[in-house]
Amino acid sequence: MKFPHLPIGQRFRFQDKLYTKVGPLTASEEGSGNNRLMMKSAEVDPLDIQVEKKPKGARSFSEQQVRRLFDQTCQEFSQANPGDETKQLLELLQGDFYRRLSGS
Repeated sequence: MKFPHLPIGQRFRFQDKLYTKVGPLTASEEGSGNNRLMMKSAEVDPLDIQVEKKPKGARSFSEQQVRRLFDQTCQEFSQANPGDETKQLLELLQGDFYRRLSGS
């Protein structure tokens, strides 16, 4: 199974190590807790069945909730990929995202 097809929270095996998917492109290694950026093409082996199912259908979020979720995702990505280039890229992405969100 390809990594993007796993739901967040799913445990899986990759290269003889155990991980939990914690974001769209990130996984946390069991034991060490180290985060790893995963390639979309990575072939992984799910370990257990995801019991909790997300409700289907439309969901609505306030602008504040969207901003908070986006900021949290950026922070997780920054922690998994430290460095000046990452910081600069995320600043550009956040600025563009906020402009689009506000409709300017």
